[in-house]
Amino acid sequence: MKRTRIALLLSGVQVVVAVVLLMAERRQVPRVQQDFPPFVGSTAKIGWAINAPVMFLEGGILASFHKVGVEFGSRIWNLSYIAGVAFLWFLVGLEIESRIRKRSTRWRILVDCLAISLGVGLSFLALAVWRQAETILTTGSAIWALALIAIYGLELARMMNSRRTRNLGQTGSVAESK
Repeated sequence: MKRTRIALLLSGVQVVVAVVLLMAERRQVPRVQQDFPPFVGSTAKIGWAINAPVMFLEGGILASFHKVGVEFGSRIWNLSYIAGVAFLWFLVGLEIESRIRKRSTRWRILVDCLAISLGVGLSFLALAVWRQAETILTTGSAIWALALIAIYGLELARMMNSRRTRNLGQTGSVAESK
């Protein structure tokens, strides 16, 4: 339980923030009454920007269901969004905890590659929503993309460089012993 303390705390705080932003969005009134597209208040968009990876993955999942003909109502969408927020920030908390204590490098290459891939996907999301003039979600997606690509890209480069240096050192010591 000690290992996941930060992860649980961070996850709980972000779920509360997401719920508060969704509740505040319901109180916002559109300037112009319209049927389509549905009104989404700026507080919900701020929550989407904070949790841009959730929006990216959930958008792909819901688009897949839509192609098959399955539609979800707003309650199901809100519940899946909150669950995604909890899971995202739990993973962020676990990653923070693994950086605090020394971690093994066995899974780091896989984690780094997945995080970089998510960053690339978020950059495409940022570009797509920028074309739709969604400034808040564009900013959140771009920040997440830059952070993921920079942090995990540098870590992957350092890891590969240290492995290359270690392999060169082992090759040199074998050649010297002969």
